[in-house]
Amino acid sequence: MDYRLAEGTLTWPSAWRDVQDQTINVFQLSALPPLNLVINRDPVPDGESPSAYLRAQRDSLARELHGFQTLAEHALANPVFELPALEYAWDSPEGRVHQLNALCVSGRRMLSFTFTSPVALAAALRQRCLALLESYAPYRAA
Repeated sequence: MDYRLAEGTLTWPSAWRDVQDQTINVFQLSALPPLNLVINRDPVPDGESPSAYLRAQRDSLARELHGFQTLAEHALANPVFELPALEYAWDSPEGRVHQLNALCVSGRRMLSFTFTSPVALAAALRQRCLALLESYAPYRAA
C-alpha cells in the first residue's frame, strides 16, 4: 500500500496488511485571531453504517465537551459532506473554544475537519473556512 504525504510517498511492507490510516494533519493558518485546522481519520466500526457513525460522532460532542453550545449549522454544497458543518463552542481548561467541524466518510474511514479558534469566528473568516471545506475533493479509486 502506498501512502501519500505532501512531501512524498511511503510504501508499506506487504506483511503489514492491517495498517489503518489514523493520521492527524494540523495546519496553523495565518489568520487573526489564531486559527488552526485539524484533519483526523478514524475507521468506521465493522457492522455500522457510515451515516449512523457520522451521526453518532456528531451527537457525542454535546455529551463529551463541557459547556457545549451549538452556534450554527452551515449547509455545504460539496456532496461528500452528508451532514451540515457544525459551529459550536465549549469550555476547555484553558478557556472558551470555538470550533467549526465537518465530517465525511471515505471508504470505511471517517474524516473530521475541525477549525479551532479562541474567539468566535468573524463572518469573513467563517466564509473562508467553509469555502475550504467546499474545495475538498477525495482521490478517485484507481
